[in-house]
Amino acid sequence: MYDSFFFQCILKSWQRCMTQKIPVEIKKPILCLNSTELKNKLKYKNDFILSFNKLIDRHLDLISNIKGCYYFALFDSDQNLIAVRTGCNHSMSYINEKEFLKIGVSYKENSIGTNAVTLSKLLKKPIYMRPMYHYCSILKNWYEYCVPIKCRLTVKGYITVISKSYHISKALEGFVDLLGINMNEELPDMQTSPYLYRDIRDMLTQKQYQILKMIAQGLTDKQISQELKISLSTVKYHNKNIFFLLDAESRVDAVVKALINNCLNIFDIPDDR
Repeated sequence: MYDSFFFQCILKSWQRCMTQKIPVEIKKPILCLNSTELKNKLKYKNDFILSFNKLIDRHLDLISNIKGCYYFALFDSDQNLIAVRTGCNHSMSYINEKEFLKIGVSYKENSIGTNAVTLSKLLKKPIYMRPMYHYCSILKNWYEYCVPIKCRLTVKGYITVISKSYHISKALEGFVDLLGINMNEELPDMQTSPYLYRDIRDMLTQKQYQILKMIAQGLTDKQISQELKISLSTVKYHNKNIFFLLDAESRVDAVVKALINNCLNIFDIPDDR
């Protein structure tokens, strides 16, 4: 199940956590979306979340006889928790870890330490995480199985099953694999839906849209700062929000999504820049 490279990744992850001085005894994730960011994120990912819930409802009977308490969690590509569903009606709860199951919390390594979502993103494959491999003490009774959700060659999110104190059965693994496959199949059909590309001009403020056009023109942050007569830190703040709202990983990615959505055109990218 595990190879030497996996254990090397675990070790390096622990080392990074210690270097960043992440407390072993944290009571809740260090990073979490603020209310505005969460509202925008859930609105932008609404179709993604609806698809997840629809698939859970459609197939949940397949695992109705599995004992234990477990949760299915949906994450966006930035490892933010955007939906949670329980897979059982048993009395056992996750009361001690409820802060880790709140919508909007981050499962990045610098938020909750070593975990299955972080490793799945790093290794680009499904990951089964045993309790002993978690960095933070509060998660050392968690079993996790995480599967990337891909659209073509791009990872759009992650589905994870979390089981407290019980091994994740092959049936549960297969169920999560099924969810991932179905999400993969549905994503290409969403290419023209609001899930991937909403009207960017409605999503961004006038200032953000102006900066996006200047990014498309090839201006640096410093040049944008000088032309708009705003500070460099303000430009970088707007850039961060633009990337967040467009689910973009870079300046180029943001411009490409704007071009595809017809909110920018070739004339916004002059040859003399």
